[in-house]
Amino acid sequence: MQISDLTFKIIVGSDEICTHEIQPGHGKVVRVKEHFQGLLSEILKQNGSLRDNNPSILKFVDTDVEHRPLSVYDQFVEGDSR
Repeated sequence: MQISDLTFKIIVGSDEICTHEIQPGHGKVVRVKEHFQGLLSEILKQNGSLRDNNPSILKFVDTDVEHRPLSVYDQFVEGDSR
């Protein structure tokens, strides 16, 4: 890392990775739009490959359901519980 009055640079080996202007103030966040190019599509691609490699953990089984005429429920609403 190389820091001057107005900028700092990240250097790995002999390669300069990035240069940023130092912003006045404390705790400021600076986002450079170009740093995010392609990031969303890469994340979506990785998520898609994970989904394709993992079988679904949810399993639905058929259950028997009792079918009743609506008149049965009408009895409860009217207070008649014969």
